[in-house]
Amino acid sequence: MLAVLGRYRLLERLGEGRLAEVFKAKSFGVEGFEKVLVVKRVWPDLARNGAFIELFVQQSKLAARLSHANIVQLFDLGRAASEGDGADETGDSYYVAMEYVHGLDLAAILAECVRRGIALPIDMCAYVASEVAKALDHAHRRRDERMRPLGVVHRDVSPRNVILSFEGEVKVTDFGVAKALEALSQQAFESARRNARPSRFSAASPEQARGESVDARSDVFSLAATAYECLAGVSPFAAPTLAETLQRIEGCDYPPLAIHRPDAPPELVAAIETAMAERPADRYPDAGRLYDVLLAFLYKRGRSFGAADLAEFVSPFRTGDLGASSGSIPLPAAPHADANALRSDSDVSREESVS
Repeated sequence: MLAVLGRYRLLERLGEGRLAEVFKAKSFGVEGFEKVLVVKRVWPDLARNGAFIELFVQQSKLAARLSHANIVQLFDLGRAASEGDGADETGDSYYVAMEYVHGLDLAAILAECVRRGIALPIDMCAYVASEVAKALDHAHRRRDERMRPLGVVHRDVSPRNVILSFEGEVKVTDFGVAKALEALSQQAFESARRNARPSRFSAASPEQARGESVDARSDVFSLAATAYECLAGVSPFAAPTLAETLQRIEGCDYPPLAIHRPDAPPELVAAIETAMAERPADRYPDAGRLYDVLLAFLYKRGRSFGAADLAEFVSPFRTGDLGASSGSIPLPAAPHADANALRSDSDVSREESVS
């Protein structure tokens, strides 16, 4: 395994994804200063793809401009000679250094809840969705020094890219990754698409599924689809094959949320359905508006759900003692749902999710 990459000492390999290997790493400074973070090393075959690297660097620079409590911070973008195994044929590696988040991704939590027949508390689902909406609103509104919109669109808002920390934080990760993948050749992209699990596209918007251009409203749709999955325990577009999944997404064909979650309040269901409208013009105009609606829903409930409550719910997933999770209820059976489609795949195989 690599021992050093650039100025970072790699401590352990956490997993791998479409773009990179993921390492827990540490940086050092004067007087014993040190910081634990995550380093993602781009796969050598992608590092040799000039078009991909150009867009990867561009998107990384944009992602580094995002500074928000609900966004995994990107600290560094580098290219360095690799020591040991894993170097490409030139001996160089491209990498990014990111904030280390001690927690689990939402996909892992949902998969375990489905396996154990546990439904997430309604207030928790609304709270997590509202925190993600805040992150997206910041990214969508971000401007450069000349006050020109950066035009950031995540393009892959899904449970695997939402991290819940053991301290009760909600963090969105991997801004720009989906855009960078667009630089792959059409042949490589179609191959990756054919070999992908159906769940990888289960939160995509109709315009994404059709291969059309997207804007911030695509992320609003994907966030609503993620909120649906949190409540229902299954993706709204879950299907046995990728072709069927994409067909359902393009037609915005999903079962009413009440079938999976009869106790879901009508106001919350209406908010999700509005955000999941097939036509972008019929959705909330931006993530900020969706955040306002979700916050109003939580206030109207007259209950306070915050970071401490989220930490209390997530903590047992670290120890495996899910019986200690508060506020959970039995998950209703999902009609016509394929068992394999219930589980969201993760880009990184790991027990404790990082960025």
